Amino acid sequence: MSDKSNVLADAIDGSRQATELFFTGFDDSNRTSQAPGLPNHFAWTVGHLAFVMHRAAERFDAGPLPESDFVPATRGDAARFGIEGVAKDSVPTADASAYPSDARCREIFSKAAARLVSAVRAASDDKLATTTKWGPREMALAALASRMGFHNGFHAGQLASLRKALGMKGML
Repeated sequence: MSDKSNVLADAIDGSRQATELFFTGFDDSNRTSQAPGLPNHFAWTVGHLAFVMHRAAERFDAGPLPESDFVPATRGDAARFGIEGVAKDSVPTADASAYPSDARCREIFSKAAARLVSAVRAASDDKLATTTKWGPREMALAALASRMGFHNGFHAGQLASLRKALGMKGML
């Protein structure tokens, strides 16, 4: 644990808290509602964020993607996300049976964020300086950790737009 790892872990946890603000108003009845011109619905967004945070955490702790939360398929079920259904460039479906329940979506997101925060907080400065492949590029683990906060924030913005398009009250 270092000052740098604590700052990065706190930033990721802050992005989790900020993202969760925009969960308000979503439930089992509207978790797969989409709005014209917007790319993602709530369930897809939460699953995507959880999946990406777990993939980032793997670079720190070498642990597997939890089988209790993800299944290697396009479709998930009431308890798990389908990996290919929430991966980058996947297309959300309005079929609610392809995604976990609202409560499970939130639980899976929270667990993924907690894992990533814990893994980053435990990293030494030497570990943070090591590089990893992330998509088409190599980056230091410190940069990957920082990127996760921005990634969460980007999708929180999409949730804010979705909330507005679905007629929900603003959160800020």
